[in-house]
Amino acid sequence: MNRARGFTLVELMVTLAVLGILAGIAVPYLLTSLPNQRVGGAVRQMVADFRLAKTIAVEKGKDVFIQFHSPATNQYTVSLDSDDSHDVSVGDEVLKTVDVPAVYSSIELGSSDPASLPDGVTFSGNLAIFHPGGGADAGRVFFRPAQDGPAGRRDRDRMISVTVSTGRPKAFAWRNGAWE
Repeated sequence: MNRARGFTLVELMVTLAVLGILAGIAVPYLLTSLPNQRVGGAVRQMVADFRLAKTIAVEKGKDVFIQFHSPATNQYTVSLDSDDSHDVSVGDEVLKTVDVPAVYSSIELGSSDPASLPDGVTFSGNLAIFHPGGGADAGRVFFRPAQDGPAGRRDRDRMISVTVSTGRPKAFAWRNGAWE
């Protein structure tokens, strides 16, 4: 007896229908989770850059600056105080510049609490300084999806805080009405 092998049209249609239903459930979930993933990536990048600045400051024995440009640009620059001026100057060696929205689409510096934090950076003069002894100036940086905007939903806001004595960055998320 010679039987043909393969699938019937009904079996193929049922399989495609099940795949269509699963895709219909998964795609909206994936689209709503993208801003969370992007803001998480931006935070991980910033924490890595803070750690890089601290490491270079200790290794080279010189201050390292992370300068946050105007909130409209959502950019920051990491530079080494090459000329020992103890402030950002022309003689400093630029180690890297990061354009947050270019790397992490639709993510910006800022908080959804514009009354207390209009630009999302609390470092004095928008300048984080990491010192050769391992410490740093205190401050915080906030990130949010651009679509949330000021006074928008806060559940996707993220914050990085830097400890003065150790220069250690720590990331927080806004959950249940508090930074956790």
